[in-house]
Amino acid sequence: MITKAIFQVFLYSSLLFDYGAAFTSLKSVSRGVKLHQSTTKDVATASNFLAEAVRTRAADSEEIIETLLNLEKQMRDKSKNNKKVAESTLKNLTGSWRLIFTTGEMKTQKKIGKINYVPIKAVQEFDVSTSSIANGIYIGDFPIVKFFGEFQWIEKMRKTNFDFDQIAVFGLKFDLPPPKTERKVPPFFSWILIDENIAVARGGGGGLALWGRI
Repeated sequence: MITKAIFQVFLYSSLLFDYGAAFTSLKSVSRGVKLHQSTTKDVATASNFLAEAVRTRAADSEEIIETLLNLEKQMRDKSKNNKKVAESTLKNLTGSWRLIFTTGEMKTQKKIGKINYVPIKAVQEFDVSTSSIANGIYIGDFPIVKFFGEFQWIEKMRKTNFDFDQIAVFGLKFDLPPPKTERKVPPFFSWILIDENIAVARGGGGGLALWGRI
């Protein structure tokens, strides 16, 4: 069970950050999800709906995806010439966030099937004061695998570029070797919305993701 969970950390990481590609699955995510302007939720309604989905894990997957896509468009429009959106995003970033739902990438879906609700406990942690990031897979409250690194905030794009330089396995921490070749595009999250309950972002591999604050 533990070996399988360790293996899954890499599979679930690839749902969000394909280090060699960016936004590659936008078309695949939206394929088959027809957006109707008449059913578009406003930002507050969308946030409440997604917070309830985080709490219950019972909301319809297709409705979540449609809500995420519509929210992405609304927040992109809202952020134009409005610095307060980026300021609010960064202000709310600090904390621990459990990954609840992800659209994933097509190549990952081919490997392990379509995944929406994430069945394992995957937690991302951010500290704006130190620009630190951690990404762990847990059994209960114990992290079996945890990555540590730093992020860079790009305000104009509401984006965090990041990289990991340490890993802890069953609590034993090691330095990660530097990449053999420099990445053309660093792993990143393009943040759509962060409030007191939820965080929504698109990862470097194109996947949309929903976290709940813990």
